Amino acid sequence: MEEREQPELTNPELDELLQEWRTPVAPPRLRSAVFPGQSVPWYRRWLATSIRIPVPLAVAVCVLLVLSGWQWASIRERAHAESVPGSFASAAPPFTFRGFSPVAEIRPRIIRSHHARN
Repeated sequence: MEEREQPELTNPELDELLQEWRTPVAPPRLRSAVFPGQSVPWYRRWLATSIRIPVPLAVAVCVLLVLSGWQWASIRERAHAESVPGSFASAAPPFTFRGFSPVAEIRPRIIRSHHARN
């Protein structure tokens, strides 16, 4: 097949053609579908709005929300346990290392199997 040779237009000629070009008139139904009027209430437009985010980012945000909720619940539970009077945790004396001393002599014992003599 032979290609038709068309003369190439220069930039000024293309600009002139572009200024002369008129778009065809769109049917009214198409225009209303593409450019809806302001008859829709603001809250319906807000509810119909979509926010596009990548799936890995959405999963990471969900995981962080679950972990932070879990952490918040455990902190709240601990605070509630400390504030309740007469609970077991507040009745027990604090643990100290008084009365303990290091081991004077270490004698390790090797256990080879359950039926061998020690």
